[in-house]
Amino acid sequence: MTETRFNVENFPYNLILEWETEPRKPGNQGTKHIVDYVRNLSAFDIETSRDPATDQSYMYVWQWAFEGIGVLMGRTWVEFVQARDEIAKRLKGRVLVVLVHNLSYEFQFLRTVHPWTPEEVFAVRSRRVAKAKMGKSFEFRCTYIHSNMNLATWTKKMKVEHQKLDGERYGYDTLRFSDTPLTDEELQYCCNDVLGCMEAYRAEMDRDGDYLSTIPLTSTGYVRRDVKRALHSSRQAIQSAAPSFRTYQALKEAFRGGLTHANRYYVGVVLHDVQSFDRSSSYPDVLCNCLYPVTKFRAVRPPTPETDDRDVEAGRYKKKIADLIADGKAVLLRAAFYAVELRDPFDGFPYLSKSKCRHVSSDVVEDNGRVLSASYLETTITDVDFRIIMRQYKPLKVVPIAAWWSHYGELPRPLVQTVIDYYKAKTELKDKKGATDAETELNDTMYTKSKNLLNGIYGLMAQDPVKHSIIFDNTGNEGEYWKESTEKTDEQLLKEATFKMFTLFQWGCWCTAWARFRLMEGIWLADKQGADVLYVDTDSVKYRGHSVDWTGYNEERIQASKKSGAFAEDVHDVTHYMGVYEQERGYKDFTMLRAKCYAFIHEGEEHIQTTIAGVSKKLGGPELENRGGLPALQNGFTFYEAAGLEAVYNDDTPIEEKELYGHQVELGPNVCLRPSTYRIDFKEDYIELLEVIKNGLTGPGGVPYN
Repeated sequence: MTETRFNVENFPYNLILEWETEPRKPGNQGTKHIVDYVRNLSAFDIETSRDPATDQSYMYVWQWAFEGIGVLMGRTWVEFVQARDEIAKRLKGRVLVVLVHNLSYEFQFLRTVHPWTPEEVFAVRSRRVAKAKMGKSFEFRCTYIHSNMNLATWTKKMKVEHQKLDGERYGYDTLRFSDTPLTDEELQYCCNDVLGCMEAYRAEMDRDGDYLSTIPLTSTGYVRRDVKRALHSSRQAIQSAAPSFRTYQALKEAFRGGLTHANRYYVGVVLHDVQSFDRSSSYPDVLCNCLYPVTKFRAVRPPTPETDDRDVEAGRYKKKIADLIADGKAVLLRAAFYAVELRDPFDGFPYLSKSKCRHVSSDVVEDNGRVLSASYLETTITDVDFRIIMRQYKPLKVVPIAAWWSHYGELPRPLVQTVIDYYKAKTELKDKKGATDAETELNDTMYTKSKNLLNGIYGLMAQDPVKHSIIFDNTGNEGEYWKESTEKTDEQLLKEATFKMFTLFQWGCWCTAWARFRLMEGIWLADKQGADVLYVDTDSVKYRGHSVDWTGYNEERIQASKKSGAFAEDVHDVTHYMGVYEQERGYKDFTMLRAKCYAFIHEGEEHIQTTIAGVSKKLGGPELENRGGLPALQNGFTFYEAAGLEAVYNDDTPIEEKELYGHQVELGPNVCLRPSTYRIDFKEDYIELLEVIKNGLTGPGGVPYN
């Protein structure tokens, strides 16, 4: 790719007249909205500065790369409009794709020169723009949403010529203006951003044989395409099992993500010699090796009472549901629970999440969002969740409110085979060397693709089938620019989605339930063998003390994976099985405060690393190290250098030129990225609970916490 740089005056606009129109892929002529794209790609980016006195940002240079020509650069929005209009004339009604890495950011600044209409903007959620048309000639696409990677990672993984350069060396904090001279190194930084973005996109298109009209807009689009093809012959059966609206509402209530929690008895304590075991490909494993609701849910009808005794009627209803569970049916249960209390007061991982409960009694005792005890609550769960709750909590009164059942069965074999194919490709390609450097690069690229696909297949099933369009309203009435469409009801949207379904929302719901069950099995096994389980996260168990023998458990998982085909050999002829617990690198020192908040020093190392939501992995460890080390990580600790940036959206900034520090700047709607801090704050009830533990006191009803 040429690195020739042009300005608005000397750009060879007439070369665009020679560009060919992209051919339509065979079989794609029936597309509802046929677009004539030019074959050549382009990529756009801006660099901005922040006025620290007002937290307003402005553009001081823009760069627009064109495949086969070079990079067009300008310093003002006036120049951009001039160039854009000249290019549009030569496109002659065809559409140029303009790639932008994080379009949501540039979109806000481009409002200065283009009044986006609701029809032009496609957003996946508020302020999350996936695609935007600028008039009839330009289609802006977000490559961040497409790749689900930052630009540095994406260009590195795609092994393109123009890698993203070091942003710290460029100096984002330096105050620059449209008349600030830029060094050759700074200009190269700007050019690499757009050239690398364009090269990575083209590399993906070439790899997969895609056209501009077929390449997926989002990272999950690749999985969607593969799964849709695989389940083509099963579509009718799948749609016949689609949930009714009432069942869908219950599934939404029951849906939960991975189980992540810190054992309250060890919070804030620096621990030593901690082991960590991870479950191999946890979500893919349960997709291949567990059973799922495969028929339409039927409501469980209460039996007709022979007396007026409501307790008798409720008891029969409960027995009917229990019989369905005992008979191996998939059950979705909305129920009331009375006298909720842990069997073991020292259990560090209470399962019930208060956020997924309703009408919780005021006497509830929480462990950072997890229910330790409550006299009453209502929740919606699967039969898989029910098994965990009955094992973990004392015998309690359960009163069903509503219930539905379905037959259990394996997921359609083409879907399971797609998961296995992704897993095999990932396993077989990892660290595989080719006969040439080019072959090795191709193997690495395909490994990355397979890994991303494998991770994304669960996300496809977990997507809510009811999606309201996100509308951008350029008028900003009542201060709102982004709104959720109310044109259709949830029930109408579900009905429309049913005719397009090729996976079922209940599969995503049961997938995470089974993964939580397998994680709880890991906790129970470690507890049984005398280990102190400290922290869990989705597929990971961290513990100290006694070693845990995973042999028996893993053998069961291996046999299941052999039966389903969920295994693969790597380049060293080692066979890997889904679902087994594998030892990860241990920790010399480890401390934690809550879910997604821990710090550690690996075995054989001296420096601290952190895993804290909202804190940079790169900067978090050094900052903690410089401010007291692991013991300093306590409630109230504030990160400064590692907290990153926060976005301030200035939607109503007038479009005008003004003088700033002796320079003319073009102001308009913008996003200001300003330095932020991150303070670890516990909720009051969590502080009280930890204080109870620290002082060896007792909880409600004399239950000991320590």
